[in-house]
Amino acid sequence: MENRIRLGIIGASAVRGWANQAHLPGLPYLDEYELRAVCTSKPDTAARAAKEFGAPLAFHDYRELVSHPEVDAVVICVRAPAHREPTLAALEAHKPVFTEWPLGVSLAETEEIANVAAKVGVAAMVGLQGRVGPANMYVKYLVQSGYVGKVLSCVIYRVTTGQEKTSEHAWDLDKSNGATSLTIAAGHTLDTLAFVLGEFSELSAWVRTQHSPLRLTDTGEEVSVTSPDHVLVQGVLESGALASVYVASVPGYVTGGRLEIYGTDGTILVTSPESLHRGVVTVKGSQNGSAPEVLIVPDHYRWVPAEVPEAAPLNVAQLYRLFSGAIREGKTGYPDFQDAATRYRLLDAVTRASELGVRITL
Repeated sequence: MENRIRLGIIGASAVRGWANQAHLPGLPYLDEYELRAVCTSKPDTAARAAKEFGAPLAFHDYRELVSHPEVDAVVICVRAPAHREPTLAALEAHKPVFTEWPLGVSLAETEEIANVAAKVGVAAMVGLQGRVGPANMYVKYLVQSGYVGKVLSCVIYRVTTGQEKTSEHAWDLDKSNGATSLTIAAGHTLDTLAFVLGEFSELSAWVRTQHSPLRLTDTGEEVSVTSPDHVLVQGVLESGALASVYVASVPGYVTGGRLEIYGTDGTILVTSPESLHRGVVTVKGSQNGSAPEVLIVPDHYRWVPAEVPEAAPLNVAQLYRLFSGAIREGKTGYPDFQDAATRYRLLDAVTRASELGVRITL
């Protein structure tokens, strides 16, 4: 395909990381893109990544990638505390940018980046991929088309394991780094809920660190944990439906993700062994008291080739399809930096409700 969008990916490790898990597996099947450049923190790892993924250009300084004339659009997949500087650099260079969630480490930082993007006017997408999961889009359609009648209540949860840490990965145990069960797991879960059923109008919340200190698996050292590992939100959606949200990071066996929607005429059950925004998802439905049956997600909700791997790469590849439409045709409808600010405002409300022990009206 001619006139491909030449991508530069910051954080394109050949051995680990979210780009390695979710971005790079699907990109070869999206013919509107060419992986032109990769960037990691060191020259040797950058060279290895370039060789592994077939990128002609390798950098260990993100500023060189962002300013390179052969890079049309920038993707940022580094750790959350390092999102701000390369994102602002890409915006300053007037290049479309796709930054992973969370966009910033705080509400203030997120709003700052979003405001800059609004002034620059280029496509600026955030990695809230739950919105483009084929099953989630189908469930939203079912609700809006009246499958369950009037929505009365819902329960959504995600339980994941994150309690086994090595010293290399202990950085996210400090909540100031912005990568916690609240910002990441709960952020994605709340965004998926809002996409399917709408925003909260009021809520109460409990945000807790239940497991501290934590023993590092490689050194045996006990470290203090400030990042929350349990989030519980109870509230009312704008539709009037009651909502309960439970997100936890626990040791041992976990049960994945689940959404239960109860209405006057039916029930929808959405399950995943991992999570609803990045895992393989099954949809079941029941109407008028019948036994639940599997509902097959129609093919038109999948926008990418069959070769794109299921789970995390699929939803991220779906985002890339929206990104190319925004770059080439000025299309809207993708999760942008203003959406990131909206979601962080909800997380801020959850935090305030927990700290103050009050019900927050939104």
